[in-house]
Amino acid sequence: MAAFTALAIGALVVGAVGTGVSVYNQHTQANNAKALGSYNANLTDQTSAYNARIIEEEAAYNAKQLEETADYNARATTAAADYNYLLAENNAQLADMTGRENIRRLRMEGKKTLSTQQARYAKAGVVGDTGTPLEVMAETAGLIELNVLDKKRAADAEAQNTRTQGAMQRYLAYKDAEATRYFGAQKAWATRYFGSQQAYATRYFGGQQATAQRMYGDSSAAGYRAAATGTLLSGTANALAAGATLAKG
Repeated sequence: MAAFTALAIGALVVGAVGTGVSVYNQHTQANNAKALGSYNANLTDQTSAYNARIIEEEAAYNAKQLEETADYNARATTAAADYNYLLAENNAQLADMTGRENIRRLRMEGKKTLSTQQARYAKAGVVGDTGTPLEVMAETAGLIELNVLDKKRAADAEAQNTRTQGAMQRYLAYKDAEATRYFGAQKAWATRYFGSQQAYATRYFGGQQATAQRMYGDSSAAGYRAAATGTLLSGTANALAAGATLAKG
């Protein structure tokens, strides 16, 4: 009988120890689950914050590059326009000078022609300041002057057209440069805006994931603790039942 009692007591002790070990292991698993959930959540928070910062920095860099490129292209456009305008003005001045020189030569040739006519009339014994000779010389002078005026109008028109085209090209180039800066600024703004939105989304969804990871860790820990409580209660109940049986025996 004494041996049986000793064995029963030993079984109770072993059962109690086993229950204690199980409860300890389950509490350890609960702590580990909570710690792991917290670790994963913190890592997710840090990763999402880092990625969001990288997105913002890249967006800011790209936006700055767009602005600088637009400004460079605009300045290059206006510089080329100014240069072409100066070329047009030089060409217009050259047209003026060429026109004046052509007119000067035409007048000289006209004077020579009139002088030649007058000399021929004089050689032929015809008076050049009356009658038909005068009319012929007057008509010749008129034709010469008309030719001079035609050349002058053509030279003036060429110079004016050259200046007008140069001014118009510069105006359009300045407008193009203005548009380049405007659209460059718009692209830069859009780059910053969408970068900030992407960064916000990265932080937001990272936070949501981290919250879910913490909740999962807490839930798992609660499950292990509940299991430990169940194990403890079950072990206690078994021990009490065994003790009662032993007492009756």
